[in-house]
Amino acid sequence: MHPTHRIMALLLPSSILCASLSLLGCDEGGSDADADANTYECETPFPEWETGGDGADVSGPPPAGQARAGRIGSEDQIPRGVKNNVDVGDVMLRNGKVMFVIEAPDESDGYNPFGGEIVHADLVGPDGEPLERNLFGESLHGISLKLVDPQSVTVVADGTDGGDAVVRVVGENRSMPLLDVAFGFIFEINHGVVFAVDYVLGADEDFLEVRFNMRNPINRWAYVNMIIFGSVQGDGLRFFTPEGGFDQDALAGTHRMYGYVGDEISYGFVDAEGQDLRYVMEESDFLVGEKSRTVPMESCTELTLPVIRLVVSGGGAETLLSVMRGIAGDVEPDKTYFDVTITGGGDALATRIHVTDAGGGYVTSIIADGEGIFAAALPAGDYLATAVLDGHAPVEDLAFTVGSTGTTVDIAIPQASTVTYGVVDGLGEPIPAKVIFFADDVPVSLPGSFGEKRYPQEASLYVFGSSASVTLPPGGYTAVASRGPEYEIDEQSFTVGAGETAALDLTVVHSVDSTGLLCGDFHVHSVHSADSSDPRGDKVRAAVAEGVEILVSTDHEWVADYQDDVVAEGLTDWIHGVSGSELTTFSWGHFNVYPQTQRPDLPNNGAVDWYYKDTPEVMALAHADPLDPIVQINHPRSGSFQGYFTTLGFDPVEGTVERPELWSTDFDALEVVNGEAFAEIEETTARDWFALLNMGLRFACMGNSDTHDFVSSEIGYPRTCLVVGHDDPSILTNDDIREKIRAMKTVVSGGILITAEGPGGEGPGDIVDAFGGTADFHVVVQAPAWVDALRLKVFVDGDLARTIALDGTTADPSNPTVRFDDTLVVATSDGADGWVIFVAEGDASLDPVVEGHLPFGFTSPIYLDADSDGGITPRMALPAI
Repeated sequence: MHPTHRIMALLLPSSILCASLSLLGCDEGGSDADADANTYECETPFPEWETGGDGADVSGPPPAGQARAGRIGSEDQIPRGVKNNVDVGDVMLRNGKVMFVIEAPDESDGYNPFGGEIVHADLVGPDGEPLERNLFGESLHGISLKLVDPQSVTVVADGTDGGDAVVRVVGENRSMPLLDVAFGFIFEINHGVVFAVDYVLGADEDFLEVRFNMRNPINRWAYVNMIIFGSVQGDGLRFFTPEGGFDQDALAGTHRMYGYVGDEISYGFVDAEGQDLRYVMEESDFLVGEKSRTVPMESCTELTLPVIRLVVSGGGAETLLSVMRGIAGDVEPDKTYFDVTITGGGDALATRIHVTDAGGGYVTSIIADGEGIFAAALPAGDYLATAVLDGHAPVEDLAFTVGSTGTTVDIAIPQASTVTYGVVDGLGEPIPAKVIFFADDVPVSLPGSFGEKRYPQEASLYVFGSSASVTLPPGGYTAVASRGPEYEIDEQSFTVGAGETAALDLTVVHSVDSTGLLCGDFHVHSVHSADSSDPRGDKVRAAVAEGVEILVSTDHEWVADYQDDVVAEGLTDWIHGVSGSELTTFSWGHFNVYPQTQRPDLPNNGAVDWYYKDTPEVMALAHADPLDPIVQINHPRSGSFQGYFTTLGFDPVEGTVERPELWSTDFDALEVVNGEAFAEIEETTARDWFALLNMGLRFACMGNSDTHDFVSSEIGYPRTCLVVGHDDPSILTNDDIREKIRAMKTVVSGGILITAEGPGGEGPGDIVDAFGGTADFHVVVQAPAWVDALRLKVFVDGDLARTIALDGTTADPSNPTVRFDDTLVVATSDGADGWVIFVAEGDASLDPVVEGHLPFGFTSPIYLDADSDGGITPRMALPAI
C-alpha cells in the first residue's frame, strides 16, 4: 500500500468541535441547517445572482497593463501545456503575466464531478502568449461540504475598462460527493449560508483570487467557518510549505502557503486576506485546508469574502516564495548570488541549492533561472547552503553570512566519475535489466525538508535498460544487475576516480523455467494518479527491465491503456499493455477494472461513477463495459476507505458481514497480496480468501505491487503469472487475459515460482478426481540462486495440512534452480469435496534486488472432487443477506 494512503491528522477546528452553540452558530439537533432555515426565512428574499455574458475576445494577449476574461470560442483558442484539460466553451482569464481557464458547467474530470473549477494555470511569456507549461491538476473551493454545482459560468467584468477581469460561477450549493461519502464526519457543519464564486484576475497580478459572494438567508446570525480549499496535483509537482520545505510530514498545522513546486512551473495557495491557512487532512495526495478565521454574518445580509489566491510562478521554491513576498507587499531583500562550478569543469545548471538558517530551519530552495543564475532574496543573517547535483557528491552545510546588501557565495561541486555498462543474457544478446549501484561508503542522507530523492537500501542510483552511461561520485561501488525473479543476478565491484570512466559488462541468465506462463502486474499507477508522478513511458521501460510481461493501467479514477505506451516505446516483443482504472471509492474499498473502454466523451475517460452507489450496483456498472472487464478487489484488509472486507465487516470464521448492503460476489479476482509476502497476510487476507473458497466462490488469486514509484515500490513484486500456454507477449490478447483469470489460471510469484499439476495435467482452477480421499500432484518449486526458498506448505480447505523442508534432496542435481520436484499425495478433508493450494516461502529478504521483501509463491486452488460427480460442494454457507 502506498505510504500516503492515510489521513495524516484530523484536527478539530471550531467548525467541528462546537463547544458553544450560541457562540459558534452550530445548529441544534445536527447539521441540517438548510431544513432549519425554512423556519427562519428572511422577510425579503434575495434576488437571483447577477450573471454576465461571454466576455471579451481572448484569442490574443490583452493590451499592456490590462486583464481580459472571455469564453473560448474555437479549438485554436484552447491553450496548450504539459496537461491539456480545456474545451471550447470554457472561460479564460489572462493578463501579461499569467493565464487561467475556468471550466464551463459540465461533468468534470477528477475527484470533483462539478464544473466551474480551475482547469488550467500557466505563465505568460514576454510576447503575451502562454509558455505552455501548465501542470495544474484540480482544486475545489467551498464551505464545509458545499461547493457550487454550476448552472452558469459567465464573465461579469471582462477587463476592457482597465479593471479586474471577473468570472462568476452560479449554481446550486451541493455537497462534493467524495467529501460527503468518505469524510462527512470531518465536514459536517453547515450554517445555511449560500454562495456563488468569483474568479478575479487583476491587470498586473501573478495570481487568481477566489472570492465568495455569501448570503445568509436565515433570520439569525450565522458564524461561518470551515471555508475550505482542496488541491490534487501531481506530475512531478512536489508539496512545499515555507515552514517545512518539501517534508510531506510537515503539512499539519498552519502555513503561510501550501505550494506545489516543479522544475518549470510552480503553484501556491495563500489566504486572500493575508492570514495563515490551516491544515485539515491529506489522503493519497488529496490535500484539504481551510481559512483560519470564522466569518460572522448578520441575519439576512450578504458580503463578498476574499478567500484564497492561486499563485503561479516559474520553477523552484525560491521563485514561488519571491512572488508570494511581492503579493504580500514585503520588502524584497537584496539578492544573494551563488556561483556554482564543478571542479574539473562541467555543466552545473542542474544543481539544486537548499538554504537553512544557522539552526537548521528550512529557508528556501534555489534552481538556476533562464539565464543560468542562482539567486535568492535572503535577509541579513547566518545561513547554511547544501548543493545537490545528481551524480556528484553533495556540498553540505556551507556556512555563509548575508549582510544588508546581499553577497556572493562560491560553491565548488566535486568532480564526478563516469560508468558505462551493458547487460546481456546467457546467449550474449542485449537485454533490458535493472542496475543498482551501491557505494562502499553509504551516501549522505539529506534532511527530509530538502525533498531529494532517496533510493532504497541507501543505494546511489537505480537505472533501467540494457545499456547506459551514468555519473557517480568517485569511489568504490558494487553494481547489481537483475531482471526479476526468473533470472540470476550479476554483481560486480569496481573503483573509479574523479574524471575517470569505468566500463562494466553484466550478464543476467534466465534460470527459472516459466514455459507457458506470462507474468504481469495488475495494479500499477502512473501520472494519471494524483499520488504518482511516474511518466507512463518510464513505467513501461521499468516494467520490461523487471521482467514483467503484462502491465495493467490502474490509475485512480482514470481509464488509460498501457498498450498505447508499449507501442510508442517499441516494446511490443517484451510486454503487453492493458487498459483499466482503479475504482477508488474512499468509502467501501478499492477495485481494479480491466480491460476497460476509454471514453474521452465521459468524465475521467470513462471511469465508473461510484458516488452514492452500493457495491452490487457499482460491480454491475463495471461489468457492463463492452470489454466485459475483470473486476478485482484490491488490498481488502487495508484500513478504512480502502479495504472492502474491512468496511464490509466480513468475518471469515463465522461467515457473516456487518454491512450486508455492501455485500457482492460479482467479482473475478482477489488481490491476496499487495506489495507484501504471504506470511504477512496468512492470518488476515488469506483467511478471507480461504473462507470465500469454502463458500464455493470461484475467482482468481492475484499478487500485485500497487506501485506508485517504480524505484521505491518495484513493479512486479509480487507478480501474477497466467497459464497461457506460450511465452510471447506480442501475441497475447486482452481476451486471453480475461479468459485465464476467470478460469483461475494464476500463480503468484514473490520471488519463487511454484507450479502444480494433478494426475491428468489439471492445474489451478481445475477439478481433480479425488475419489477415495486422495489425489496425486506434481509440484515444482523454482527460484534463482539469489532467492531463499526453505519450505513448501500444503493448505487443504484453508487448513495447513503439511509443511515440507526444501533441502534440495528432491531437486534436479543438474539444475540448482529447482528446489523441489516431486509428487505429493494430498488427502481430502473428511472425505468431502474441497480444494488445495501450494505455498513456498523463504526467510531471507530479496535484497539487494528488492529491499526488505520476503520471497514466496503460491497457486490458485485446484479443486478436489471426492465423490466423482464432476462438481464441488461448498463447505460453508454464504453470508445471510
